[in-house]
Amino acid sequence: MKLALYQFSPVYGDCKKNSETIINISDSVAADIIVFPELAISGYFFTDKIQSKAMAEEYNKLKIYEELSLIAKAQNKIIIFGFPELAEDKIFNSAQLIFPNKDYNRVYRKSHLFYKEKYAFDAGDSGVFTVNDPEFDL
Repeated sequence: MKLALYQFSPVYGDCKKNSETIINISDSVAADIIVFPELAISGYFFTDKIQSKAMAEEYNKLKIYEELSLIAKAQNKIIIFGFPELAEDKIFNSAQLIFPNKDYNRVYRKSHLFYKEKYAFDAGDSGVFTVNDPEFDL
């Protein structure tokens, strides 16, 4: 199993450019699992919920979701990236986990907010979960 941790400096507020980077790297890196930084879609650091909400999206409506799902399926890999998530009336610092099997995708919501993150995000409620998909075989 090959794990790739792709560290880059997402441009704060440039969701389009950051998404293009994630898509290009996901498609070109030969790894079974590829992990991008926290808030890779939006960049980092928010000072309040007005800023984070302006870039937040529902996890199942992310603009890059479909494209990354196709890459994950075609290359049999897991892709993980951070983004500000809008869920009802809350904003979470979340990580999207995209699997080759589209029905198994997950979202982790950061529960232990650091320093001033509590001003920009709500504490996560996803808890801890394990990755266990009998259909996914690396």
